[in-house]
Amino acid sequence: MGLFSLFSGPKTKSDWDQKITSLNTRLAGWQSELASLQAARKTCPKSNKQAVDIQIATAKRMIANTKGEIANAKVQRRSAPN
Repeated sequence: MGLFSLFSGPKTKSDWDQKITSLNTRLAGWQSELASLQAARKTCPKSNKQAVDIQIATAKRMIANTKGEIANAKVQRRSAPN
């Protein structure tokens, strides 16, 4: 990977595979975060529930965003050279 590929994004199928793997790791992290927030919400005091709800909403947005990035990366991979 040359200097210009850092700025232009993945070029080959292998580069896209690495990007997809990275995105899947990020997705798993957000899903884990969401699960722990949802569990914490059940035991937190009422005064903290709103803050936890905001964090849950953020995690859900990030999960949706990451899934979109993965879908886009898969489409880009199809047309990439070997």
